Amino acid sequence: MAFGFKKTDFVYVNDSYDPEEKRWENEGEFLKADDPRLMVHYASYGVNYGNSIFEGAKAYLGKDSRIRLFRIEENGKRLARSAEGILMPSFPVPLFVEKIKELVVLNKGYIPDFEPDPNKRGSLYIRPLLVGEPGLGVARSSKPKFIAFVSPVGPYYATGFNPLHAMVIHHMVRAMPGGHGACKTGANYVMSMLATSHAKKHGCTEAIWLDGTQHKYIEELSACNFMCRIGNTLITPELSDTILPGITRNSILKLATERLGLKVEERSITLEEVLDSADETFGCGTAAVISPIGKISAYYGRTTKEISSGVGEISRKLYDLLTGIQWGVESDPYGWISILE
Repeated sequence: MAFGFKKTDFVYVNDSYDPEEKRWENEGEFLKADDPRLMVHYASYGVNYGNSIFEGAKAYLGKDSRIRLFRIEENGKRLARSAEGILMPSFPVPLFVEKIKELVVLNKGYIPDFEPDPNKRGSLYIRPLLVGEPGLGVARSSKPKFIAFVSPVGPYYATGFNPLHAMVIHHMVRAMPGGHGACKTGANYVMSMLATSHAKKHGCTEAIWLDGTQHKYIEELSACNFMCRIGNTLITPELSDTILPGITRNSILKLATERLGLKVEERSITLEEVLDSADETFGCGTAAVISPIGKISAYYGRTTKEISSGVGEISRKLYDLLTGIQWGVESDPYGWISILE
């Protein structure tokens, strides 16, 4: 199964926000996927000016055939922070969690069956959106529409849990200090298509972004956070207004320290340090989970460093721990999992 969109039965929508009362007036409704009320207006602020944000989560069918959600409240909180970042009314976190759970249950027939082989497991991807209402002239959205849909998916990368070949992007910038790089807006992802296209022209799978001012510090991959291991230390760029606060990122840091006994550093890391010293590198995110990087090409492909010829030891252990919790193979001592009945 590939990672892509497949229409399911029900979609949730809520457009009840009252800008005068500053509250969502009702609980919204679940509509059939072809209902015209789900459509976004052509004059939407979201379509015309980018007043839109989104989230990404997953539902899993565990080995015990029970449906699991992973840290779904954190997705609701991050959606609220993204809304604040673009001056959009936020969607209430408790209502977000409640309706996402109901949406998953309504579409539970689309959740892929549990696979003993973790490399073959699929999940139900959850995509919540907040999109600005119709209007003309650059302005903040005061009455957005909340929509949430789901789709069964396989691995984000066609190569599965195998090392990627990534290219460092020197001539483009994903985000600048003072901007919206930490908000999950479409604008922060559309640039990744151009960067990934450039990487693929050079025989690579993925793109790595550098910072926008000095062009020397690694920030993110095109669609997920970046991590590397040097000796017994796991390093990832510290959160800032140019780094997306990944839920998977946060979970991995906790697993690395508490389950694997690694030292964790959240700090700036230069491209040169990674090329010279990294024992393992990988990307991490909801869609990508953990994606090992076997090779890094830099300086427009003139320098290529092989980090690992296979999946690194720590990458494998973290992948097994994280996915084990998500699919119910491992215990969940952190209360990350919500089981839906």
